[in-house]
Amino acid sequence: MPVVTPSLTDRYVAAVIRRLPADQQDDVARELRATIEDTIDARHPGVDELAAERDALESLGDPARLAADYANTPGYLIGPAVYVDYVRLLRLLLAVVPTVVAVVTFGASLIGPGASVAGALRSLAGTWFMTAVQVAFWVTVAYAVIERSADPADRPVQRRWSIDRLDELLPAREFTLASTAAGVGFYGLLAAVLMALPTVATLAVGGAVVNVFHPGLWPLWSWYFVVVLGACMVLEVVKYRTGRWTPRLAHLNLALSLAFAGPVLGLLLTGRLLDSQGLAAAQTHFGFATGPSIAVLAVLIAGLTAWDVVDAYRRAARPARVAG
Repeated sequence: MPVVTPSLTDRYVAAVIRRLPADQQDDVARELRATIEDTIDARHPGVDELAAERDALESLGDPARLAADYANTPGYLIGPAVYVDYVRLLRLLLAVVPTVVAVVTFGASLIGPGASVAGALRSLAGTWFMTAVQVAFWVTVAYAVIERSADPADRPVQRRWSIDRLDELLPAREFTLASTAAGVGFYGLLAAVLMALPTVATLAVGGAVVNVFHPGLWPLWSWYFVVVLGACMVLEVVKYRTGRWTPRLAHLNLALSLAFAGPVLGLLLTGRLLDSQGLAAAQTHFGFATGPSIAVLAVLIAGLTAWDVVDAYRRAARPARVAG
C-alpha cells in the first residue's frame, strides 16, 4: 500500500491548529485552507503549483504567530500597549513601597527586650527584599492580565490612529500613581507582616514581649492572606490602568473584600486571630476588657469593608467625567 505524504499545506495547517483550542480547530482549518487555495489560484502565469504553494505559506508567516492571531493571544508577557505604564509604575512602587515597609519593620524590630541593631538591620534587609519581590511579581501579573484581557481591537497593531478618532475624549482618571502606590504599599506592608509573623508581629507590654497574632495562623492562614493581598495589589494596578471604577472592577473588589474580611472576622470572633496571652497581658497592663474591644474591632472591620464595597459600586455607576 503506497504511503501518502502530507502536503506542505497539510503540515502548515496542522502546525497552526494544534496551538488552538479544540473548539476552534475545525473552523480555522477550513478558513486557512480556503485562504491558501485562493492565494495559489491567484499565482502568476508560469509559476508551478508547488512553488506557488510555498510562496502562499511563506506569506502567511510563522504558524505559531498565526495561531496567536487566531486565538487573539499576544506572544509576549508585557506588550507595547502597556509596557511604558508598566515600567513607570513598577519603578515608582519599587522606589517607595519596599523602603517604607522595611523602615517600619526596622523600627518594630528595635522595640522590646533583647532587640539589637544588628538583628533589626537583618530584618530590614530581608523585609526589603521580600517586599520588592512581592511588588514586582504582582505588578507583573496585573499587567500580564491586562495585556491578555484587553479587547484585540484596542491593541495598537490592529487599531491605528486616524483623523476620524479626534472626537473620542478619554474619561478623567480617578486613580493616580500616588494613590496606586499608597494602595500597593499598604497591602505590601500587611503581606510583609504576615510573611514574618513568627518573628516580627510582637509587642512589648509591661516589660515582656508578647505575640500580636495567634501562632496558629502560621503558615496556612498567613499565606492565604498573602495571596489575597497580592490579588488586591493586582486590582490596584488594574484600577490605575483602567482609570476609573467599572462594574467588573467593583465585582472583583467585592470578591476580594469577602475573601479577606470573611476569614478575618471568623478567626477574630472564634479567638484564632489574636494571641490569647498577648490579649491577657494587654488587658492587665492597659486595664481594658478584651471582649467588648474585640466586638468593636469586628464591627469596625465589617463596617469598613461594607463601605469600601458600596463606594466602589457607587463610583462604577456614575457617568464618566471627561478629561480636560
